[in-house]
Amino acid sequence: MNRKSIGFDIRTALILLCSLVVWLSAWEIFVRGGVLMSSVLPAPDSVIATMFSSSFYRNTGRTAILATFSWTLLAWLSGTGLGLLLVAAALRLKFVTQSLAFVFLAGRSLPSVVAIPIFAAALGIGRSTGFLCAVFLCVCYSVPTLEESMSSTAASKRVLREALGLGGWQALWLVTMPGIGRAVRAIGVQSFGIALVVTVAGEMILSLENTVGDQVAKLAWLVRMVEVYALVGWLVICSMGLNVATYVLPHLFTYPAKRMALSMESKLESREG
Repeated sequence: MNRKSIGFDIRTALILLCSLVVWLSAWEIFVRGGVLMSSVLPAPDSVIATMFSSSFYRNTGRTAILATFSWTLLAWLSGTGLGLLLVAAALRLKFVTQSLAFVFLAGRSLPSVVAIPIFAAALGIGRSTGFLCAVFLCVCYSVPTLEESMSSTAASKRVLREALGLGGWQALWLVTMPGIGRAVRAIGVQSFGIALVVTVAGEMILSLENTVGDQVAKLAWLVRMVEVYALVGWLVICSMGLNVATYVLPHLFTYPAKRMALSMESKLESREG
């Protein structure tokens, strides 16, 4: 990573941090000023204090947060992986995505509160129902973006193979893998957000024990909204951490390409010498 990209990342982080501070400050002012009802939307300082309370995290949050986030992460990885496989197949067999276009459209139009009961009616009430529903909706939302990105990658691959005479493996590492990294990064925030919402909604609707969704449903019923927002806050922090991690994906997927390009460059220089 060069200095210019590091500088850009620092500026981006500062902008996000300033935006977060302004947003939290406005939230605090509106609640303290009586514009927002503190019983419904507690002040951020109360939420943050509850989040980092050892008793809350130990007795209420730890098990639920780990369970919900891990299942969300698994649904996101499964949905993204399945989406990539479908797109890879569609690049060779156009009828694959064309035949599934109606299914993807229907999935994108279904809210989770409707999709989850449909899956529950077919599969029964359990963790696998919420998981499969999250994977399905993640695929429905991610495939169009993945298809567009991978189609442009495939076109670039053909041009470079013809222009430079690249072999199959060389084209894979130089073009396809960086394209996959950029494609996954492009859908990362959106598709993970969908997986998270569906997972939490499924936990609430299906009353799955020891989960954030089940805890939120019970605490909201008891009007313990500070704890509700504390649980949601931990999920937001975990999601932000994953979002930062996905910035590494393009660099991770382009690293072999850079190594191969440097090797090819050194070979050309040695021949010229």
